Amino acid sequence: MASWLFGGCQAANVPTYFDISLMLPRIDEDTSYGHLNGTVVLCLNKPLPIKELKVHTRGIQYVNWDSATPEGRHKKAAWRETTFYHQIWSFLPESNKNQKSLQPGNYEFPFSVTLHNSLPESVEGLDDCYIRYELTAGINCAWGLITRSKGLRVSKALNPLSFLEPESIERTWPEKIAYRISIPGRAYQLGAPIKIDFRYIPLRKGVHPASIKVQLVESHVVISRAGGPRPIRQTREKTIIDDFLEFDGSLGNAAVTEDADGEGWDALSYIIVPSKSIEPCVPSCNTTIINISHTLKVCIKLLNPNGAFSELTTLSPS
Repeated sequence: MASWLFGGCQAANVPTYFDISLMLPRIDEDTSYGHLNGTVVLCLNKPLPIKELKVHTRGIQYVNWDSATPEGRHKKAAWRETTFYHQIWSFLPESNKNQKSLQPGNYEFPFSVTLHNSLPESVEGLDDCYIRYELTAGINCAWGLITRSKGLRVSKALNPLSFLEPESIERTWPEKIAYRISIPGRAYQLGAPIKIDFRYIPLRKGVHPASIKVQLVESHVVISRAGGPRPIRQTREKTIIDDFLEFDGSLGNAAVTEDADGEGWDALSYIIVPSKSIEPCVPSCNTTIINISHTLKVCIKLLNPNGAFSELTTLSPS
């Protein structure tokens, strides 16, 4: 949360407390709007003459992505930061040009911000491309400006059923193995564990998995117009999780499951935890300037009867 107080005001006349309090947002399912309600809280121990008392809601975007610059070494170009959304809530009548004096005491000024569902989601965690929202309460007094800012995170509301939809890939490697890789859901909270189930049927005697490599790969696609009127599309990837699993009894390979059709599969499962990953993870999103997606990559190494190894790779959205 970014915050600053007092501006050029005299210390003897500033509030003893000045902050923005937010309530849980209200989402109207029958409309394309959401409402964020809040209160500006002000405590005074001395009279404070003011001209304006307003709350500004801003959406700010920044795109300055250079794929040649190593991550973490980005130098911000402030002129590339633009405001794409701005809403003002005024607590004093605009027609009132005279200065008003607030007497000592505690004050609460409620306000409501309307957020349309066409607004892009917040994108945070990247220093060279982001979308941020912030609330700024400002008191314009005779000797300067007093402000208090608070950051917002705007996210799309997901259908709860999307968390329950499993993702499964079933394929056959002729004369090698038939296999099925599945995860219990398509959407996960950031840092939540992901269970991977692997079932297989050897199609040739002596063929069995020797090891499994699991990677969670994060992809960034940025669209910018920095070079002219035509949009520039740039992509990059980074590995969030990189696990290598030796195939042995401790992984559950001795378990046998049976499907509804009576077919028996050898099975094993493993749990990966993004919160313990080698790289920080940015939530998936799809906006007009950046798309962030995640892919689960599973590479299976097979041991053949002659002692040689074969590998197959499967990709699954996560």
